Amino acid sequence: MSSLFPDILRATRVIAALWALNLLAPPSSQAGDFFLAPGLFLRQEYNDNVEAVSSNRRGDEITTVSPTLAVSHKSETGAALLSGGASALYYRQHTRSDSVGYFLNGAGSWAPTPRLGFSADLGYTRDSSASSIDPASALVVSSRTQRQSCRLAGRYQLDELSASSFAFDFGKTAYDTPTYPDASYFQGSAGVDYDLGRFFPKGVVTPLVSLRQDRTPLSQVDNLNLTLGFSRALDELWALSLNGGARFTRSEFGSADSPERATHRDVGALGKLLLSYTGEGTSANATLSRSLTPASGRTGATQLTGATLTFFERIAGGLSGRLDAGYARNRSAEKQYAAQAVDERSRSISGTLIYAFQEAQRGLTLEGGYSYHGTKYLISGAKMAQNIFMLRLNWQHEMFR
Repeated sequence: MSSLFPDILRATRVIAALWALNLLAPPSSQAGDFFLAPGLFLRQEYNDNVEAVSSNRRGDEITTVSPTLAVSHKSETGAALLSGGASALYYRQHTRSDSVGYFLNGAGSWAPTPRLGFSADLGYTRDSSASSIDPASALVVSSRTQRQSCRLAGRYQLDELSASSFAFDFGKTAYDTPTYPDASYFQGSAGVDYDLGRFFPKGVVTPLVSLRQDRTPLSQVDNLNLTLGFSRALDELWALSLNGGARFTRSEFGSADSPERATHRDVGALGKLLLSYTGEGTSANATLSRSLTPASGRTGATQLTGATLTFFERIAGGLSGRLDAGYARNRSAEKQYAAQAVDERSRSISGTLIYAFQEAQRGLTLEGGYSYHGTKYLISGAKMAQNIFMLRLNWQHEMFR
């Protein structure tokens, strides 16, 4: 697998750049402006389909040990956060699968004036798990991966009622399994938020334009999105967000045997509806969406229709619970958005109980949970199901705050 970091994005330079962004701001003498937080996470799980395959599946008990370290600094006009860690996986039966992954994340923000602000985010992850579920598309990836991403964003307050914003995103994904093509993407977006308070209480409208390009060695998908968003707080507990618009897509697909490429152009609709509830000890949200999304591990993209439901409840004392459910349908005809035809239907559900120990053990939590993910490959008729039972102990201690 090739390295994901080009010379200008070496890990050491990432750290230096983010820290320099924060140090551009005048330092503050407040004691709470700096903290160092070492952590340790221990996870024990049983996975009945470690590689997330539809046949010849194998289950195993997996122990994960993950030490972490986070460093944060804040000043009057800026902030920076750096975090990193390793993740060692130990398999009880298939010890040859033992592996070590790691991650490095950084975030910085700087506001040179009260009306102008910039932010940057950078991340690198080597996921040593034998399989994963892409959170954006719900597609199954039966491979270890390396991911790199970076984002630069800015916002300017035009007046009391409106603000403009922009963002640039870049990322790469590389796979250990040769059947999965390495992929990269670039995205730029710009929009304006306008407060409708004069005409529509607690309402905000957001026109947005974005351009994204997804590439693999044998494909390129260019996507132009024009959307109009609307959000409103219905009352003190409920909020509604709705955006919709059109996309203009151009796809190119080639083969290793021929320099010629097939081209496809397409126009379609996209949108997202979000309804959220936030109470004193309860929160929930439900979403419905339709979009064109990168097809993780495939060559190209898919048209995604999805729905999600999330519910969180603070039960009593330090005990809380979370429930998540999701549905996704990914589709593409051959050489429409993806090189090969895709038609997959996925369902998932997970539940977690979390106990936060009292003040004497601040920073210590215990989690127990179950998750299920099932995918039906409608073209081949194959099915994949994965059940995971897990117990996790989390410890993180903030120092010098």
